[in-house]
Amino acid sequence: MVDQAFAIHTVRSCVRRIDFFNFPHIKNQSALDAEVESAVAFLDDPSKYVGEILYSSLHGKPVARTSTFRSALAIRKVNQNLRYGLNASADDRRAIVQSLRGVLAEGVPYSLYKLDVRRFFESTSVDYVASTLAGADKSVSLGTRRVINAVLDRHAGGGYSGIPRGLAISSTLAEWVMSGFDRAVEGHDEVFYFRRYVDDITIVTSQREDPSDFRRFLESVLPEGLEFKKSKDSGFSVKRFRSKDARAGKIPDFENFDYLGYEFNVAIDKHRIEPFGRREVWLDVAKGKVSKIKTRIIKAFLGFISDKNFDLLDRRIRHLTSNLSLLDRSRSVRRVVGIHYNYPLVECAKTQALHELDKFLQSALKSSKGRVFRRLVLTSAQRAQLAKHSFYAGAKSRRFFQMGVKSLGQVQKVWKHG
Repeated sequence: MVDQAFAIHTVRSCVRRIDFFNFPHIKNQSALDAEVESAVAFLDDPSKYVGEILYSSLHGKPVARTSTFRSALAIRKVNQNLRYGLNASADDRRAIVQSLRGVLAEGVPYSLYKLDVRRFFESTSVDYVASTLAGADKSVSLGTRRVINAVLDRHAGGGYSGIPRGLAISSTLAEWVMSGFDRAVEGHDEVFYFRRYVDDITIVTSQREDPSDFRRFLESVLPEGLEFKKSKDSGFSVKRFRSKDARAGKIPDFENFDYLGYEFNVAIDKHRIEPFGRREVWLDVAKGKVSKIKTRIIKAFLGFISDKNFDLLDRRIRHLTSNLSLLDRSRSVRRVVGIHYNYPLVECAKTQALHELDKFLQSALKSSKGRVFRRLVLTSAQRAQLAKHSFYAGAKSRRFFQMGVKSLGQVQKVWKHG
């Protein structure tokens, strides 16, 4: 049960351990008390303080941020109330991926639809947001709605459309906006799997529906102002998997698609023999993530061309190809990240992406052509050192290395916003 009141004790409960690192002045108890009181004042009269929400641009899109600790606390409390009203729990990416893989491995005929909402945050109708929250009755307090309306007014007053990106409430507002859509799709007679990750939608149906009629249905239940990206509209259908048609040694035909950082490969024909008469489905690193990692390799080399710091270059390549244990300061727990732990469900025996990344790295070390590599001056010993690093080995053997917070900051600086 969440107390939605804007009071000293409810706002103080939103303070996190990492705040003492990001805002050192609150280590003083009187300074912390003053900030909490200021956050309550923000919540009581939001129109007076929403100017503390500032904007910048990231990849050509406006991103909002809170510029003070009190505004961060206030928006965090509003988000807590919103999530309680939505009865939302945090999504477990691994569980979602495993669930979808299990559904796709079933031997029954089905159709998969992959859809993406066009410019979700910018296209969402503010009036629709307000009416959705108003319809929530007592599950979202009047004070919470008042703060949200002030934030949306600030957003519109700055010349921006839709709802803001980047704030603690952004993704939760998206969940509220799409809640009616979710209920409508989940209630469709032919849908037996549905998952939406903000604006990324995956649906599996019985295949008994008419595809054109079904797409029109999906468009009809989208919230006001939203539409699907035609360029991202994809999917496929599979026929029933019959164990008697499977043969050992066959190379199946696969359909593939990207979802939550993974590439799903689904056997649609020429099946191999699989246990329990199930369809072969295996996971790899998504193509988009592969491209992003290649970009980071290039940026690491560009950093070395600029600063000539080989030790830093080596740590950057090692960071990309290995795994690392980090302290999550906001929750005081250790988390493991890296090429294996970011993609733990990738099947190393079948992966193509990890080998592609290794080939790219090795080719880069041997190349003397192109805008970047012709400027890359390394000794034979340095090239040999970098060549020891491997994405495949880092994933398969779960290679670990240690790095301090300061060193990690230096390593990641070259990849800021990319």
